[in-house]
Parts: sequence; structure tokens; C-alpha cells
Amino acid sequence: MGKKMPYMLGYNWVKKKDLPWNKEKLIRNVDVEGLRFRLVDAKGLVLGRLASQLSKILQGKDKPTYDPSKDRGDVVVVVNAKDIELTGRKFENKVYRW
Repeated sequence: MGKKMPYMLGYNWVKKKDLPWNKEKLIRNVDVEGLRFRLVDAKGLVLGRLASQLSKILQGKDKPTYDPSKDRGDVVVVVNAKDIELTGRKFENKVYRW
């Protein structure tokens, strides 16, 4: 096995223990009532259409209790993101950074 890469947060390389979501004080004020964890398989899906659907889920617009002044979105985990489809010649003409 190769050398493990450190986690990347923004443009700065950080160690796993220094990530902000590993701190207990951030977890104390989270309202988990009505919070759902969603697993999305992105294999074969179009990038822009998937992004628009995920943004609605993250904002909480798919819930009947949607209120724009409150953060009621769900947690979304995307698997198989490497197999996302791009339409047209976007793969050759655009530069994607991750």
C-alpha cells in the first residue's frame, strides 16, 4: 500500500485530528431532530443534475417543514463520485479542481 495522503480542507493540508468536525464543542449544539443521513450512489448520473438535487436536500427544501431562516437540511454522503457522467465535451474543455 502507498503512503496515505492527509485530509484536505480548502487549500490547506491538515492532519485528521485537526479537522474542525473532530472537536466535541461543535457537536453539542447540533439539532438532530428530523435529521436524516442519505447515501447517494452517483454512478452514471449527470454532474449538474445531481448537484441541483443534492442542493435541495442540503437546504432542506424537500421537507414539508422547510423554513428559509433555519438550517434543516440532511447529511448527504455521495459514493462512486468518480463515475459521474459529463455531457458534451466538458471533460476535454473545462478544468475541474478537487
